[in-house]
Amino acid sequence: MSCKTERTVNLRYFANHYYDGFQARLMEMDINKEIGSFEIMGKFDSGDTVDMRIIIEDEKYIGKGYSRGLIKTLCKYILQEGYPSIRKEQLLFIDVDASVGFWEKIGLREHRYGIGYTGKRTIEGAGYEKMITFEDLCKWAKVYSE
Repeated sequence: MSCKTERTVNLRYFANHYYDGFQARLMEMDINKEIGSFEIMGKFDSGDTVDMRIIIEDEKYIGKGYSRGLIKTLCKYILQEGYPSIRKEQLLFIDVDASVGFWEKIGLREHRYGIGYTGKRTIEGAGYEKMITFEDLCKWAKVYSE
């Protein structure tokens, strides 16, 4: 009789600030491989669009809570290191992508000036399909609650 043993995976979250945004990464440390990332790109409180994206590289990591971990890591980092005085109402936007259903689960809602906006005014997030406030994103990630 043979006994199959499973390898324990050594995962770790990291967050950093870069020129035009913030990033959280999930790494498998034993093999130095990035498993996933979550990015918020743009300058807060600038009036310009701040957008985000999330990627989990391998299907075996999908549905195991790692996306929440990435978002929580980045929200905490931004609150502590990035912009300590960030407005809770800061809007974050996403464009149409392959994460169908994921963004709705988090609580993103339709942006009224989303896809197909042809107005003459420059509007924050124009052309982006969905939006959420920074506060609601942090609440979903269980960083804080009211």
